[in-house]
Amino acid sequence: VERHKGPFSSIISLQFPPLSKRSGFLRWNTQLSDPSFFFFLSILILDLFHFIISFLSLYLVGFLWHSKN
Repeated sequence: VERHKGPFSSIISLQFPPLSKRSGFLRWNTQLSDPSFFFFLSILILDLFHFIISFLSLYLVGFLWHSKN
């Protein structure tokens, strides 16, 4: 049983087959009119943005905590 690694990875596993079966993946994604590609891209960007925001907030909290003490 695969561990749950957040919403992004579960969406990936639902939408797409494993990497070994993804030979025509890039060719299929050259059709930018496909709505599922935009959905995948928006999920990717949102997940990256959320990661950056959470990382920066953690860093900022740590920085402020250390500057206080």
